Amino acid sequence: MISRPATVALALALLGQYAQATGIFTTNRTTTVTIVGAGTAGIKAAQDLAAAGIDFIVVEAKDTVGGRVQDSEFGGYVVEDGANWIHGPLHKNPKKRNNRSNNPLWKYKKRYKMQGAYTNYNNWKFSYADGSEVPQATAEKWKDRIEKSLAHCHEKSDELWEDEEDINLNLGEEELDISIAQCLRDFGYWDGTIDVNTGVGSVSERNETERNERDVARFSEWKRLDFEYAQRSSEISVMWAFPLNGKLEDEDFFVTDQRGYGVFLDKWANELENDFPDSILLNQIVTNISTTNKSARVVTKDGTTIVSDYVLCTLPLGVLQKEVVAFDPPFSEARKAGINGMVMTNYAKLYLQFDTRFWGDEEIIITVGDIEKPNSFPWAINFDLPKYLPGSKILSFHVVDETARAIESQPIDTTVAAALAVLHKDYGEEVVSNVVASKVTDWSTNPLAFGSYSDWPLNYTEAEHAAMTAPHKRVHFGGEHTTPDDYGYVHGAWKTGKKQAETLILLLHSCKHCKKAIRESPCNPKACRLTARKLGNNRLQKKCHKLCNDVAKKGRTINRACKRHKFCK
Repeated sequence: MISRPATVALALALLGQYAQATGIFTTNRTTTVTIVGAGTAGIKAAQDLAAAGIDFIVVEAKDTVGGRVQDSEFGGYVVEDGANWIHGPLHKNPKKRNNRSNNPLWKYKKRYKMQGAYTNYNNWKFSYADGSEVPQATAEKWKDRIEKSLAHCHEKSDELWEDEEDINLNLGEEELDISIAQCLRDFGYWDGTIDVNTGVGSVSERNETERNERDVARFSEWKRLDFEYAQRSSEISVMWAFPLNGKLEDEDFFVTDQRGYGVFLDKWANELENDFPDSILLNQIVTNISTTNKSARVVTKDGTTIVSDYVLCTLPLGVLQKEVVAFDPPFSEARKAGINGMVMTNYAKLYLQFDTRFWGDEEIIITVGDIEKPNSFPWAINFDLPKYLPGSKILSFHVVDETARAIESQPIDTTVAAALAVLHKDYGEEVVSNVVASKVTDWSTNPLAFGSYSDWPLNYTEAEHAAMTAPHKRVHFGGEHTTPDDYGYVHGAWKTGKKQAETLILLLHSCKHCKKAIRESPCNPKACRLTARKLGNNRLQKKCHKLCNDVAKKGRTINRACKRHKFCK
């Protein structure tokens, strides 16, 4: 049975004063934990809190759950606006695979029979800017070269962390860190194609062959770095970027399920609503989050007010950076620096559906050239394959950074014309058929996201990240940007939802844990610590000696001892 919070009388009295002063008539609700945001982190946290018997309310601005795991109808098919891949392959026996672990999302892919297939990034049509074919040997050469160069940069990352941990070196990571672009230059990735000191093309004026070589080299770098991190390599931290793809192997499952990537989140939300009606409030834009040492309050645009013991805020980094939600007390300067120091990147998709399938069976369409030029489209994926959406006649172009911001803000006709210009060169203007449907994502301008996903930029520090993610009195924080290991990924968001739920469960159950550990010992520190360990309560383990001393030697009651050490109110 889910419990209601014990004391909110004072907070409700203050709400009455607030409504009277502002003229806003509020709908007042109380709960134990208010979760702001029904994305992966928020819904996962709600699921775990419910399992622990803790009352909650999820507040979501959109009319659906999922956060940036969103899909839409396009040309008679469901396509993904946000996340598309489950990163890392599925291992049947992960412990036998050199300690390689499975992405936690695989269990839901299997449970809900999510459809899709592994992406073969090497099944490509690889063209120069003029549409002529890139020789296989050239493509393979630069593919191998970028992998070797990044392996070197991974080793460099390890070296820098060892230096940072050296007790005799009084330098912070921001003074040691270098960009991946610098690491590539130092290793000689660009030798013979650019000026290694400036990073500027040094051979582009000599002949077409050398220009083409440079363009393939730049694409290979773009695919492994810009495409993944949605930043240029000059902005990506060597210390924090590795290992690439997190700790997962570099193999990705492309979700094309017609229920959407977020089917598992929809299922969870429906289960929560069935078991705990009115626990998920949609179409509620949060405007204010306030907290004291005893309670927290969330206020939405329509005046709905929720008072709770704790708040779990899973707002995207971009929303926090824009300060569209007011926090009281205001954030410290250190927290603001942490929020604004991390990067909310831009990753956009252009979907085109044609009246005929004029292209071949290649899975990936690559067009090299001046990738930084506005409206360049270096990479597209072919949906019209037996393993994806056969018969769909859909191509999806993926772009990042400045190009992503451009195509999400300019007229869609401009974007479509630019993409068609690329295809005309690759296939021939007379071959390319008519576009019957087009769609561009809007993450960079979406007021509920203001970007696609977070990334760790050069010179951003662990201390700054910790300042951003630390609890703000009774407000805790989750979401993909709050993990230092898996930022930018859906499974990173999932992990933070799970972790924050565990933290809140311990905080809310600490009183029960304390009494249980003392009663079961019976007040023997060793037995108390064993019980605390089984309960997963590290703080209680550390306090067992003092608790037992209070009860056994000083004659305090169990209730008084637990209150004295702040396990009970």
